[in-house]
Amino acid sequence: MEIDLLPAVSVEREVDALVIPVRPGPQLDPTGTEVDARLDGALSAALRDADFSGKVGKTMVIPTLGLLPVRRVVVTGIGDGASTANDLRRAWAIAARAARDAGARSVVSAAPPTGDLGEERAYRAAVEGVRLGLYEFLEYRTLERPEKRVEALEDWFARHRAQYPDLRWWEFAAASGSTLAIFALVSQAAGQGPSPDPPQRLVGCYFPWICGLHILLDYLIDQEEDRREGDLNFVSFYAGQAEAEARMAWMLERALESIAGLRDRHLHLTVVEGLLGLYL
Repeated sequence: MEIDLLPAVSVEREVDALVIPVRPGPQLDPTGTEVDARLDGALSAALRDADFSGKVGKTMVIPTLGLLPVRRVVVTGIGDGASTANDLRRAWAIAARAARDAGARSVVSAAPPTGDLGEERAYRAAVEGVRLGLYEFLEYRTLERPEKRVEALEDWFARHRAQYPDLRWWEFAAASGSTLAIFALVSQAAGQGPSPDPPQRLVGCYFPWICGLHILLDYLIDQEEDRREGDLNFVSFYAGQAEAEARMAWMLERALESIAGLRDRHLHLTVVEGLLGLYL
């Protein structure tokens, strides 16, 4: 699912969901007021009918029934008075989950209130909330109820297939198990090297290409041990060794292509070459 958090939101944008912050009352922000006017007051009426409190942690999904290009509105309570960073994290985390659970693939969000936090801290808190809200823990899917783990992973990938149409479900799961993208972000934030790349671009290079290659190579060398122990091994889902090698070579090619334009590409090339040296 893709989420854009913008200072100015057009209600004419064709997306699956629009996130709007709401205070007790309910009090709508300018974007919410515009949406309410376009819906002839249906938004505020729905909030009143549901006795929506506007408190942090409360959310509500309201379909626009074709009256707007935006297919549904996700209102999220931000409480009364000055919003803290934790308030914003929680509000946007819950809104992101509500949008995802409603089936939204594309989401745009109105700006969070800045107040005493300032624009940078308010936006950072909202973005962190979205990331936390959409985080999905992988480990329980591979360890608990072994007879259901493949089905669970297939269902999980089905929700993301549109964004990664060239991947197999086990390749997506493998990429999700690597922490290399996190390490790359931390390294960039703390480093003294070239000007940093946009975080989304850096993550796009690592996930799924470098991260997927990392975990698939790890599974490649663990095949015999995993067979012996009865553990799930993603490489085993390929038709054979030839297909596994071809797919990993393809992921390597995509990884090298993706990092070619990075400012600190030599560092990231070292990471990729290091994976090959370590596992092969």
